[in-house]
Amino acid sequence: MLTFLDDINQFFFFSRKLRRHFSQKSLLLLSINLLFVNILFSIIGLDIVTHLSCIIIASLLHYFVLSSFSWMFIMALIQYLLFVKVFPRSISAFTRKAAVFAQCKHLKIVGFRLCIVYRRKN
Repeated sequence: MLTFLDDINQFFFFSRKLRRHFSQKSLLLLSINLLFVNILFSIIGLDIVTHLSCIIIASLLHYFVLSSFSWMFIMALIQYLLFVKVFPRSISAFTRKAAVFAQCKHLKIVGFRLCIVYRRKN
């Protein structure tokens, strides 16, 4: 996993040319989300997981998997805008809007699920 993190650092921080376009930024954020999915999945394999930590890890894993799917959708949208649209229009602050969509949208879903689990327990 450290090599994956090192690859992300080399990809983003050492190549300015790749940081200019928003498709490369979305690829970086997708890679970071998948890194967290791998880390959390590896933590599940340890035998030191208690009930509370299991709920926390499962909710974080749920969140990062959902946000990874959102980043894949955003990358597909970027490919559509690049290859299919005949008359391209620029979307102002596209990367910021995409990040809010991909990262913040799923907080409501995971929070709602945690509320349901908490109410069933009590």
